[in-house]
Amino acid sequence: MDSGTNGPDSNPINFNLDPSILRASTPQRRVPLVERVCQYLDKQNSDTKSFILAYLHSTNEKIVRQKKQWASVTKGWKSTEAVLDGIADLVNQKPECQAKWNDWVLKKAKIIVAQQLPPPGSLYINVNKLDTTFFEHDKAVKREEDIVQSINFLHQLITSKLKHEHQAWKVKRKHRAEQTGVDVDSNGSDLDSGLQSPSETSEDDEVKESPSSYVY
Repeated sequence: MDSGTNGPDSNPINFNLDPSILRASTPQRRVPLVERVCQYLDKQNSDTKSFILAYLHSTNEKIVRQKKQWASVTKGWKSTEAVLDGIADLVNQKPECQAKWNDWVLKKAKIIVAQQLPPPGSLYINVNKLDTTFFEHDKAVKREEDIVQSINFLHQLITSKLKHEHQAWKVKRKHRAEQTGVDVDSNGSDLDSGLQSPSETSEDDEVKESPSSYVY
């Protein structure tokens, strides 16, 4: 960070602001803390990203104790998440940066998916080793629960996508019903005999059929 030192950790805990920038520029106004810190970094020929990276990678004992709060589920995660959300809000203001952010999130998601594996032998079944207990309801439920828990990240992604598409279909169905006068239930299905009007038969297939009826 500081070109006049041996590195960012040469004296990391002595982060003292220059007294000249701590003083108010006028008696009526003090420079905000964030601005004063940025001014200090400028004087050190550094920047906020360099400081944050130096802080996160620091091996100084005092700083290590301080930054443990970042990874504390009970004490620090909420504010850590706020930092990540703040970065996301900032970089997503520009379409070209949004694409980069999505690529970064996708890269991290791929790592998580690759690390989560289903239980050994759960995806392939040897029919020669089957017995009657395999078809018991409790055993089937347990197998499904084990698979879902072992690849819960991918399962939640797919489930969220299907729920989103199904909800979008219900909204389209309800909107069309209001236009045609056809009653629909809470799931978006017709309450009449199931006969479709000419206007309904001309609609796109994705509106006629709920995504929840697809086989995946």
